[in-house]
Amino acid sequence: MQYTVKQKAWSLIWYGISGSPITVQREYRKKFGLHTQLPNHKTIRRWWEKFFETGSVNRKAKTQKKWVRTELKIEEVLAKFKEDPQISTRSSANLIAPFRWPPYSPDLTPCDFFLW
Repeated sequence: MQYTVKQKAWSLIWYGISGSPITVQREYRKKFGLHTQLPNHKTIRRWWEKFFETGSVNRKAKTQKKWVRTELKIEEVLAKFKEDPQISTRSSANLIAPFRWPPYSPDLTPCDFFLW
């Protein structure tokens, strides 16, 4: 059976509090109804281990690559800024490593201004 992320998350919360798969099953029934299929002990423990390994209850692994700072990349960035000192941070980042920024995401948007 496919469980939702909400069901998995609640199961992990209950397992973290009690440490018992049986308690998780009891709470699961109270929250999601008497006639829902309960996750078994093995499934609950597998979710728990996966959560601590990956930090997620989703099946798919993270696909985002981590940035690595190397001397070559640093030289590339410096060269771009020497060519055009007025270039914005976002423009220079797109020239070096093209990446689509999600629109209107202040947590992911680089600073396009100079701090005095």
